[in-house]
Amino acid sequence: MTEEIVIPPEVASLKSRRWRLFVLAYVGNAMGNAAEAARQAGYAESSAKVQGAKLLKRQEIIQAVDALANREVTFEQIEANQVSRGAIADAEEIQQFLTDVMRGEVGEPETNLAGEVVGMAPPKVRDRIKASENLSKMLGLDLRPPEQHLHLHGDITPTEAKAKLLKLREEND
Repeated sequence: MTEEIVIPPEVASLKSRRWRLFVLAYVGNAMGNAAEAARQAGYAESSAKVQGAKLLKRQEIIQAVDALANREVTFEQIEANQVSRGAIADAEEIQQFLTDVMRGEVGEPETNLAGEVVGMAPPKVRDRIKASENLSKMLGLDLRPPEQHLHLHGDITPTEAKAKLLKLREEND
């Protein structure tokens, strides 16, 4: 069983999830690099440097960093603790969710003009496709056309690969 790790109140009470992630990354994996911590917290690559600098000027962020830095607990311990108690989805849960979206088993609430929920709309086709692509990446599946597979496995041109593929298909028919 994972030992209970208490996140300092200065971190837990931060305004947003991104701020908490920034502080955890800044003290942990980013090793004091504000731009990297901002990227790990989900800020855009193009704005990470500016966001990191802005966040480090905020009094509540400084207090949270100090509180976390003064504890004998690592980012990995906090993350493992959050996964073990269900605060963060594990890989299996993410795979199940992506599978449910791909199969259309989860949806978004449909509302009427008054804003009342009247039912559930299935996910849009583009969302289902994106879920299947993400699931495939997680599982390490290669969904490229066979022509591309043949080209990658030898020094042949795409035209030669197509010819080889046609020949293989003819042999299998």
